[in-house]
Amino acid sequence: MLKAGESTEVEATADAAPKKVRKTRVTKKAQAAKDADTQTTDIGVPRKMYVMKFNTPILPFSKFPLTQNKYIQSFLKQYEEDKEKVSEVIGVHFPQNNNDLAKETVGIEINITKKNNVTSIESFNTRRFRVNDYDPVSNFCMA
Repeated sequence: MLKAGESTEVEATADAAPKKVRKTRVTKKAQAAKDADTQTTDIGVPRKMYVMKFNTPILPFSKFPLTQNKYIQSFLKQYEEDKEKVSEVIGVHFPQNNNDLAKETVGIEINITKKNNVTSIESFNTRRFRVNDYDPVSNFCMA
């Protein structure tokens, strides 16, 4: 028969046993999402962002190829011309696709990539931005 002190001693040694830690491989997407979430930008400080308008809101962590239509071709042409000035791109849905209704709409930061002649849109984080001011001529906004 065990004494009370002996049983607690066994429990203590069982808790003190080393645990195996499984290492996981960090993918590029996961690292990009982690880096995006740990940016040192001030929340609430407006940022100048290039605007890509969508006919419906887009979800965080989405990835899809762009279909070739008149708007997409026009956007990509303007984007290529402005690429040096662009640091961040926001994907946003303006109600009724009306530029006058841009103020106070919400969008997410997206990346535009081109691979094998296919242009794709990809979002790496859940952070949302509110459009404060939009200039349809330059296609930049403060968000």
